[in-house]
Amino acid sequence: MDTPTYDAEGFQTWKPQPGEYYKLGLKQSESYGGIVAAVKDVLAVTSCGVSKAYPHNFAGIIAAIEDLADCLNAGNNIDIGPYPPGWEIIISPDGSIDGNWTELPDDGNLWFDTRQGRLFVSIDGQYWQTNGGDGLAYVGDSVPQQQPVIGSTWYDTYNNILYVWTDAGVWEAVKGAEDVAQTTATLPLAFKGRLTAGGGRGARILPDDFPTSDNFPSVLPPLDLNEQNVQSDFNEWLLWALLRVGEATEYNTINFGPNPPPEEELQPGSMWYDTNALELSVWYSDGDSSQWVPTSVSYQYDTQIANIENQIATETAERASAIQQAKTSLQSEITSVSGAVYTLESTLRQAISEAVSGVVVSDPDLSSYSTTVDLSSAREALEQKINNFKSDLELELLELQNSLGAVDTSLIASINSKVTLEQLAEVVSSIPDISHLITEQLVDTKIDQINNRLIPKTGGVLNGRFQMQKADVSLGALDFTRQASDARNAITIKPSDNSDNTISFGTTDTEGEVAFTFKGNEDFCWVYDDTDKVFSIDRSGAAVKNIVLADFGENSSDGRTLHNKIDVRDRLVKYQSVFEELRQSISLSSDFDELKLSLLMALASV
Repeated sequence: MDTPTYDAEGFQTWKPQPGEYYKLGLKQSESYGGIVAAVKDVLAVTSCGVSKAYPHNFAGIIAAIEDLADCLNAGNNIDIGPYPPGWEIIISPDGSIDGNWTELPDDGNLWFDTRQGRLFVSIDGQYWQTNGGDGLAYVGDSVPQQQPVIGSTWYDTYNNILYVWTDAGVWEAVKGAEDVAQTTATLPLAFKGRLTAGGGRGARILPDDFPTSDNFPSVLPPLDLNEQNVQSDFNEWLLWALLRVGEATEYNTINFGPNPPPEEELQPGSMWYDTNALELSVWYSDGDSSQWVPTSVSYQYDTQIANIENQIATETAERASAIQQAKTSLQSEITSVSGAVYTLESTLRQAISEAVSGVVVSDPDLSSYSTTVDLSSAREALEQKINNFKSDLELELLELQNSLGAVDTSLIASINSKVTLEQLAEVVSSIPDISHLITEQLVDTKIDQINNRLIPKTGGVLNGRFQMQKADVSLGALDFTRQASDARNAITIKPSDNSDNTISFGTTDTEGEVAFTFKGNEDFCWVYDDTDKVFSIDRSGAAVKNIVLADFGENSSDGRTLHNKIDVRDRLVKYQSVFEELRQSISLSSDFDELKLSLLMALASV
């Protein structure tokens, strides 16, 4: 459509050919449909939504051009005014002026600032000056955090000084020839970018174990390097640190004098040098008691120690002599006690022997025990009683047998006295008629009717629907896991195309394969809200409205969450456009440098 050809004289000629992106337009180049197809080509290459089915007449051409105009204007309007569109001015009660977005601008939207005559473009919800040379001056009491460009300005409202970002990578104060030099209150820290760990190697001037602000020594105030921007910031921290160090060392100086300092001025570790005793002591406190502990003494204890050693030697000799005397006396006592014990033992043995000899044992009285003659008489009496009992038992058994014979005779007589068959026939004739009661055949009929209304285990026809309510979520509602063949044609469907084809879902003869099997023009789809077809598979293959390559995150209330997205359709459209530009560049370039420049310009947007 946009690629020229050349005639015999070398002049470019253009052949209108719609359908480069809208393929159906290839057959409509010489009718109203060609105009509609050309507009749809433009709509497709600019990614302006879903292409519509415009009629091939003036009304369709007008509608297509109107949609094309709306598409080209969407997000690319040029707004003119002192403030960007969607920006709300906020005036605080103290008179300060601020602002906030009521609606973020679309990417690519242009805004011409009538206050300073500059054009801005919106990218990622912020307006950037189109030439990039001199943006709006930053106004505030702290150093700008965004990366500036050379020539950017910053007005320090804290010190009322204007700065310019130079090619040296620092904020330089703007001053006249007669202005005083820059003071440490406004001098930016030139080495701020080098305040990184590394032990002094290269641009890293801090040690590897330099603490963070949360882990800074308790004696010093915390130091946050991100807040150290100008010399005054560091000066304030340095004065604060000196004050804290002074407070920490105030009570740890060495006190001199004949008397110790007051206890309310002491802390554990405070020292006092006694000028009278020439002794240095440390104040010790363990929570329960506090006292001065000497660290050393200035005089000798040799004489005192020698006297103490002599006294200890004398005391040791005296105690050794006393111990030896005690041992001798104790041994004499032990010998005396041993002789007394031996004499007592001999006397006791003699007394026991005499007492045993004087003991007299009388003969026992056995009159209460039975003799052998008495036991024989008792045995004979017991055997006599057993024989008598056996005789009595035999008599009782004979009497019982006679009684059972009499009962048998009485039972036969009682049976003969019962009702006869004729009497039973009379009783049967008196039983009422039960023909009106339900019969077994009728019960079978009712059972068949129940089987027709309900589905038996062997299968049947269901009119209505099943509603599954499961308590165990680990079990399937429909289970085909007994064996692999159970899942063959597990679900069969008849499509609404008036054909005799059927669709089945289940396993196949191929190992591990689960598939939808069909034979006709069936279309397997994902359809959103009953109208928007998102994905389709038929016998020709798969078709998709768009493909996005991304990493999945956790779903939210709005549905799925994607990260690192790549829009395949958008990429392909961009690549197609670039390929066309490359083809045109190759055709139009007259030398290699021009071709190289054209290719670089075409690839700049990729």
